[in-house]
Amino acid sequence: MNKNLKQILILLLSLLTIVHTDIYCQKLEGVVFDRNNQIPVFNANVYLEGATLFTTTDSLGRFELMAKEGINTQLVISHVSYETVFIPEPFSFLADTIFPEERVLLIGEIIVEKETFDREQMLKAFYRQFLGTSRSARSCKILNEEDIILYYDKNERLLSAVCYKPIRIENRHLGYNIHLDLNYFNIKYRGKTIRGDDVSSTGFEGSFFFEDIFPDNETIKKRRHQVYDGSAAHFLRTITNGKWEKSDNIIYRDAEYILYKDGDRLGRYAENCFTISDSLSYKKVMLDYIIQQRNATYEGRPLVAKLYVLRNEKKSELIFFKDQFIVDGSGLMQNPEDILFKGHMGSQRIGDQLPVDYGLE
Repeated sequence: MNKNLKQILILLLSLLTIVHTDIYCQKLEGVVFDRNNQIPVFNANVYLEGATLFTTTDSLGRFELMAKEGINTQLVISHVSYETVFIPEPFSFLADTIFPEERVLLIGEIIVEKETFDREQMLKAFYRQFLGTSRSARSCKILNEEDIILYYDKNERLLSAVCYKPIRIENRHLGYNIHLDLNYFNIKYRGKTIRGDDVSSTGFEGSFFFEDIFPDNETIKKRRHQVYDGSAAHFLRTITNGKWEKSDNIIYRDAEYILYKDGDRLGRYAENCFTISDSLSYKKVMLDYIIQQRNATYEGRPLVAKLYVLRNEKKSELIFFKDQFIVDGSGLMQNPEDILFKGHMGSQRIGDQLPVDYGLE
């Protein structure tokens, strides 16, 4: 081949690659600055919530982050000395300069009393509910567990955890390091023990990002797919992209009543239970009237539908509080409180979490 022609072809391919990248990626950039002290904020974590897309600010407080299209999660800016900043819809608007507020730790009156449970017992209970009990959860290691503050309120039967530094979790089974900013985590118990079978409810507020430590390991890729298959994210993505023939989800309304497509009962496969319409970069999902319940409640809230999902012998229960909900292409709900996931989907904890950009081309 002519040398000049070869160079032209290489140049064209390079330009095509750049154009392809520009089409499918968006750039987020800005400066993080301390307004009170008039200094840039160095080494702040800047990341898209729940994704593998992260960076840190440089000595001038600058950051630049390339992100894939279709990820509608919020941008998070975190630093141990400042309050965490959350920026919803950063691709729609992102200020040139972000001014975080200095973090002030308020220490109230300390009441010294004998602990009902020692730290080892509370850590064990925390690990079980925070990380989970699956194989991937059991492989997780919290690298700075000494930074986690645990305390038990015997009057409220409440075990609480807070941490003023990012929790660093190593999940070698799924090949991720997780960096988690924990606002609070609590476990409410029915009785006076902190056993797993005595848990009434759990509460969590925090944000995190993933670092892929084994991106090319085929064994780990298989493990990730096994965790993803039948998860809430998988189910919600399947609803929005309509690929039921590959998912084979079957929905039924109670333990003995399966809804078959074109059957002689209520007869529904999952793809016939929802109506999908586009709304900008989101999908609006409407529940079909035939699966809705009338005048029902669940723990004091109006109940629209209570459905069961079966996927490869993994059984989940879905409680719908609205007759419609909004989901983006990555499976993120606009209002997560609209659906309560129980069973298999509801049992997955931090140890079974995958990034929101997992599987997105």
